[in-house]
Amino acid sequence: MEILAKFLVLFNFFTCLVLLVSGATEEEKQKAIEEFRSKVGDVPHPYMKEDFYLVRWLIATEWDMADAIELFKENIKWREENKMDGILEEDWAEFKEKFPHYLDTVAKSGHPIRTGDVGEWDIRAVAVSGKLNKIIRYVEMGMEESLQAIIKLRAEGKNVTRFDFIMNMDQYNEIQHGCTQCMAFYVALVNSYERHYPGFCDRLILFNSPPSFEVVLSIIRPLMNPITRNSLEVYGHDKEQWSKRLLEVVDADQLTPEYGGTFKRKEKA
Repeated sequence: MEILAKFLVLFNFFTCLVLLVSGATEEEKQKAIEEFRSKVGDVPHPYMKEDFYLVRWLIATEWDMADAIELFKENIKWREENKMDGILEEDWAEFKEKFPHYLDTVAKSGHPIRTGDVGEWDIRAVAVSGKLNKIIRYVEMGMEESLQAIIKLRAEGKNVTRFDFIMNMDQYNEIQHGCTQCMAFYVALVNSYERHYPGFCDRLILFNSPPSFEVVLSIIRPLMNPITRNSLEVYGHDKEQWSKRLLEVVDADQLTPEYGGTFKRKEKA
């Protein structure tokens, strides 16, 4: 029995290795997803057993079945402990006014787009006022809202599996955004994304990013999964460059003027 157990461990290891490095076929990947589906057990919501959701955890762990199951179950526990099913109904009025971000446009791919002018956020003020955990939860609310947008589009019959993240970094400065206290904000967000929404962002585009933001990037890049690092695109203040890239990804009527487009956001009554 001990020899058989060792054989099974080796078999599973080499199966994951084959999927990772030898270019697994779609049939092999689907088989891994089916196995994963059978092992995750009961889930709070039906979408969590769908392929588009399950595969993200396998990819995030480089198709290591044991690691994927552990990460998946840790996320289920985290969602329950942090009442994530009700996060969209919480009172976010204060933060939406001071730290607005939006989910009201779509990319050419059909992905919902999360946009925001992060350079206008005073992260330091939140940190020194003792509300750092609250703003982290606020951004997690945005991630959850983006995931729910995907689920809604899929229910409408659209083959959408991820969202895009496009942020304007204009007015970024070291005092309000690059302070020592601010670093905890960036680290927490990257860790939360990788552990609870891995791979659900197809593109993460930052534009009008100043050279000083490289300090933050040098800290958070090592925390990112290779897939996340590959999805990250950072552009400086050369409008011709970043505008060209944004218009490759998004139609002009889905970008506001400050993003190089013509979209007019509806004013709230």
